[in-house]
Amino acid sequence: MLHEAIEATFRERIPAFKHVEPYPELNKEMGEPALVFAVTGMGEADDAGTGKTTLNCRFQAVVLVDATRKRAPLQAAILAGRVATVLHGQYWGLDFVESPEHIQVQPDGSTPELAQFCVWVVEWMQVVHFGEFSWPWPDEPPGTLLISVNDEDHVAPEDLP
Repeated sequence: MLHEAIEATFRERIPAFKHVEPYPELNKEMGEPALVFAVTGMGEADDAGTGKTTLNCRFQAVVLVDATRKRAPLQAAILAGRVATVLHGQYWGLDFVESPEHIQVQPDGSTPELAQFCVWVVEWMQVVHFGEFSWPWPDEPPGTLLISVNDEDHVAPEDLP
């Protein structure tokens, strides 16, 4: 669901991309300019106490522009900047992700299979909550929660002014 939401958002927000795809096959034909993306790692994140598994996921989006195009390096850099702009405050319309952090944008020429392209890489970290919410305690009737207002008086929340 997350990958579908990311794909749909990039297609909608950056129509200049002729191809947007998660986890692509690098040797297949695709229209360009293209944006391909994937989760490239996961690490520990603060436990939210909801029973869900919380992981800080590293994402990588790769902008591909045919190197024979006029001003291809500039086009690739501009598109990579647009990708970073879309990431700002982006929750993908989902309630189980947090806002992206540590967004980095840079050119890349390290993949021989992509030598025919000007390549820019956009990386970011985003906390994702996996699983179902759980509440391991029994439901309590209203009025059992009391709030201390002055270290002596305890008031139920529904009785607060």
